[in-house]
Amino acid sequence: MFNFTTTTILNSDKDVSGKAMFSSKAAEGNIGAILRVKRDFTFQMPGIKKVFKKVGSEPTKCKITIDCDALIKALPTDVVYPVSGRLALYVRLEGSEESGFANDFYQKGQPFSLGYIITSAETTGSELATAIKKTADRFNIATVGRRIFNVTVEDSKVVFEGTDEYFRFAAVAILMDLGYKEQELAHLFDGEQDNDQTVITVDSRGVNGFGTFRHLAKDLRLPTATNTSWTNVYWTDKPVPGELYDQYIIHYDFPSMTNPSLAAVGHKTKSKTTHCFWVKQGTLSDSFSTCIEEVVGAAPVKDDPTAIFEEVE
Repeated sequence: MFNFTTTTILNSDKDVSGKAMFSSKAAEGNIGAILRVKRDFTFQMPGIKKVFKKVGSEPTKCKITIDCDALIKALPTDVVYPVSGRLALYVRLEGSEESGFANDFYQKGQPFSLGYIITSAETTGSELATAIKKTADRFNIATVGRRIFNVTVEDSKVVFEGTDEYFRFAAVAILMDLGYKEQELAHLFDGEQDNDQTVITVDSRGVNGFGTFRHLAKDLRLPTATNTSWTNVYWTDKPVPGELYDQYIIHYDFPSMTNPSLAAVGHKTKSKTTHCFWVKQGTLSDSFSTCIEEVVGAAPVKDDPTAIFEEVE
């Protein structure tokens, strides 16, 4: 039994010599339908046991909104003005190990504290939102030397959006200073359920990109780091900045063709392999998908584990 995995990028339907990069061949006699991909990939039915397809997607950055009208309403009825408070944020990483966020906790991250003052009962939510934005803009880069979030004001609401796809707002707390202690007005933790406060809203938790140039260059070997450098052997093996790639994974189980009679402990030698293809999204990915359909005899089906060609989220 041979087990191995390959990873290949497809940027074109032609190889460096101008020949077709991939093709299908119909079943003929005792030979099943065949999918051929340049660089020694030949997949014959019924050896193709399963094909997974996942469509590439751009990242979504984390984003939260603080409703300053609701914040003011959350103040105790007996509050004495002026009152000061603090907006406490904890930004952590997901899918990244950036050294600037290293700390003594299990999960890398950085805390941020932004002070605010409500001068009187006549202070409006929009005035407070503007004041919080000014403070945030001033001290945003102080902790790790670069901007961690962009801050905008929409009427009485102040919006914090992460500047990197790997950032997550792990904790947000709004506190009021009582002089001898702080009183919590509202809080929200990442993944928390049944929190009925209205001051803090998570507009987007954040989703890392899939099949983007950054994802391919950072997380994958393709199959070696050489393919992400300027000295790569073939330009067609290199991820292209600005392009999205769909992922196709082929699980292949077939008798060894080099030594078909070879046996080990009474069993025939077989190759059980996995092949991952990152195909440039658009016409090229559509053509590759069609080629697979012609071989396996079925179009991709969304989230159906029983299908031989399954599209997954």
